[in-house]
Amino acid sequence: MPCTINNGKPYVAEQAHKNPDAAADTETDVTLRRWILRAIRFMQRYDFECWREQWSCTLTAGTYQYAYTDTVWAGAALTRPLRIDGNSIRLNASDEMLEWLPSIQRMDERLGGAWKDSGTANGSPSVATEMSQGLIIGVKPSQAFIDANSPLRGYYYRGEDLSSASYQTTNLAMYDDFEEHLINLALVFAMQQTDDSEYRTMLQYWLQHDLVEMRGYDHVPVDDEPIPAPSWAAYVDGADDT
Repeated sequence: MPCTINNGKPYVAEQAHKNPDAAADTETDVTLRRWILRAIRFMQRYDFECWREQWSCTLTAGTYQYAYTDTVWAGAALTRPLRIDGNSIRLNASDEMLEWLPSIQRMDERLGGAWKDSGTANGSPSVATEMSQGLIIGVKPSQAFIDANSPLRGYYYRGEDLSSASYQTTNLAMYDDFEEHLINLALVFAMQQTDDSEYRTMLQYWLQHDLVEMRGYDHVPVDDEPIPAPSWAAYVDGADDT
């Protein structure tokens, strides 16, 4: 069965003691939908390969800031939560990467505070960061650098598209095997809405167990391949105990 919002509703309803056969857009149906939507948005805080996509950005001489809208990825993609993978930014037709810095302040410390001012020289960017929903590269690119290295390329994480009229029946981009974890998390938010004091405990349980299983999930297993798992999840089957 495809992993869709509508297919998940009956499972959430049964465990939350709601009517699993509630008609569309009734109070119960809307409540179930909201619990699942909250769960999806929460899960999207964590980056999984099922949401990874590619982007490219054509550079302009002397321009160091590139808005994510239309410049880095298509405007249509903005219907979904998006996060750039800062460790993936590379020059075109090259393995050379731009170093990702955590903030524009760090970039100013590295390059000097005046590097982006008008009148300063263009050159070969070596670092990147994020500011105002846009990509920042430093130093300002020269035309010679652009001719040799544009466009920049990289990856980003694109969440579920919940904006279309048919989003409740559309197959989710997440792996089908994540549906059980999605239902479990939706039930956590159901407990919160009903003022159940145990919801914090259940959320912590989800983070320590469901999320760990998701992190260790291998969508394309190879015969006799060990199951990958985070090093901090020693209790997950397949984790390296060494």
